[in-house]
Amino acid sequence: MKRWLTTGLVCAVFAAFALCTRTQADDDAEHQDLGERRERRREAARERRRDREHAEERERDRAEHRARAEERERDRLEERERDEAEEREGEHAELRRPLPEAEVLAFVSKHQPYRLAELKELKAKDPEDYHAELAELSGFIREFREIRELAPDLADSLVAADRLEHQCEALVDKIRAAQSEQQHAVLKSRLREMLGEVFELRLKQRELEVRHLEREMREIKTLIERRKQKKQRIVERHLEELLAEHEEEELEWW
Repeated sequence: MKRWLTTGLVCAVFAAFALCTRTQADDDAEHQDLGERRERRREAARERRRDREHAEERERDRAEHRARAEERERDRLEERERDEAEEREGEHAELRRPLPEAEVLAFVSKHQPYRLAELKELKAKDPEDYHAELAELSGFIREFREIRELAPDLADSLVAADRLEHQCEALVDKIRAAQSEQQHAVLKSRLREMLGEVFELRLKQRELEVRHLEREMREIKTLIERRKQKKQRIVERHLEELLAEHEEEELEWW
């Protein structure tokens, strides 16, 4: 009996020891597993943070690239506007600049011979007014040449209108110097007819200008419609240009 109790006691002690050992091992394993899970969570959090930082860095790079592309586009547009402004200013300066005297006189001799005597007299009497008159005639000559490219017949009507206006000015002097009512009435009637002819000639010139502007408008509308149809192609081409500029910038030598 006593031996049985001793054996039972020993078994109980060993069982208790084994139970304590397993419990300690389970606690150690659970603690280790918990530590590993925490480390994995920390690593996952660090990975997510790195991903966010990389995404933010990529977004900053894209934003900087867009900003540089927009800046280059603004510079390109500003440069084009400056070039166009300089070109317009050059054209305006060229239009304001009087033609050479010999060129003006040659034109007058051919198309406005009735002005030669006046110009000769003006040159001897007042050189400053003479050069001012040459500048005004230079504008007339440029207008004549521009119209002649569009409609040669109408360019001739421009000269005819100028001749009639010159005659009207002379006729006005005669009317003012008329000695009788009858002569005054006849000259006035003739002046009215001549002014009507001048009006018709000027009207034809304006109609030509309108037709020319309408033709330009049609061409512009046609161009706009074509660009609408080729929108995707135009966008892709400009996109390639912008990206090419970016790549060239990265390949620049320091």
